[in-house]
Amino acid sequence: MGSITNGWEAISQFTQLILAIAPALLTGSL
Repeated sequence: MGSITNGWEAISQFTQLILAIAPALLTGSL
């Protein structure tokens, strides 16, 4: 159970990181 919870936490943090970086990448590419 703990491993699954840790996995979800990692996914959520990774998703937030992507959402935070994506706009900068899109702006830089334009």
